[in-house]
Amino acid sequence: MSSEPIDRPAEGRTPVPLRAVDTQTEVRLDEAKAAAPSYVDLTSGEAQRKPIIPEHWRDREARRQHVKLALARHGHRAAYHGVRSPSYFARALGFAIWGVIITIKRLISWWHIPGTTKLEWEAAANGLLNEHLRLHKQGKETRRARGTILALCLAGLAAAAMAMWVFAPWWAWALAAVILFVLFALAGRSRAAYTGKASRPGTAPGSGRATRGGPR
Repeated sequence: MSSEPIDRPAEGRTPVPLRAVDTQTEVRLDEAKAAAPSYVDLTSGEAQRKPIIPEHWRDREARRQHVKLALARHGHRAAYHGVRSPSYFARALGFAIWGVIITIKRLISWWHIPGTTKLEWEAAANGLLNEHLRLHKQGKETRRARGTILALCLAGLAAAAMAMWVFAPWWAWALAAVILFVLFALAGRSRAAYTGKASRPGTAPGSGRATRGGPR
């Protein structure tokens, strides 16, 4: 089979080259889209090693500038929260008082087993006398046992307080007061946060977003 062209140009004539022309018959789907920024990875793909000595610790001037900026940043933060520390303490005191109330309510609720009274009423309303008596007896025995546990715990706390009164130095009382204050404040704050009434300093009430005047 010959590879020569079938139609040969006549002698003395120059062949005219043919070029394809775009007739715009196809619809380009990307023409209506706005030009988006393109991202180019300029890294070589090799793992980057961290410098042994950071850049801000390499010379004296860099170290001085780094320490100056760090002191300015932390100094501003300390001043910002220091001015607002009385309001923080007042809020923590309110949370601690609420935590004491919540703790007492939870202990009483644990002691009296919430829900058993409703079960007894339902059993009595449905005519289940034996079930009503069984629930009443079981609840009474459980309340007696839990009341005994609470009484023993209170007696232990009273004995510990008396021992501290006789033998403990003043700083032990201060340490115990700080620990109890923090625990009750956390209990009250967790309950307030659960109900949506607590907010951190520098945030809008009921939300976790920082306010415009918050520290940076």
